[in-house]
Amino acid sequence: MLLLGGGALYTALYGRDRLPLQWTCPLLALTGLPCPTCGMTRSLAATGRGDWATAVQFHAFGPPLLIASLAAGLIWAAELWRGRSLLPWRSLIRKIGLPLLVGLLIYYITRLWISWQAGSWPPPWAIAPL
Repeated sequence: MLLLGGGALYTALYGRDRLPLQWTCPLLALTGLPCPTCGMTRSLAATGRGDWATAVQFHAFGPPLLIASLAAGLIWAAELWRGRSLLPWRSLIRKIGLPLLVGLLIYYITRLWISWQAGSWPPPWAIAPL
């Protein structure tokens, strides 16, 4: 999570043109179908710039992921400083991991269906420039 947050922060600070790599989704390139996280990098970058509306348009899970990553980083730093765990991480991940995965899959299928029904294929959120 911290790696994703760091990448989004870098993109927000330096812009997409200064990224060392410009890539497209391998699944989209091979199959024509965007992956469940297509648009996530653009969403994280928009969140880092404070452009919340655009971030949610690219991927609704982007802003909460960045906020959760930053919060987890602060909690982990506090745990390192105090020398003990502040949260029961394993049970927390067990409780929220599966519901988040199911939510992501439902969101993905819904996005694909809406794009297909609208006649826009591939979906604009999958092919927009970073």
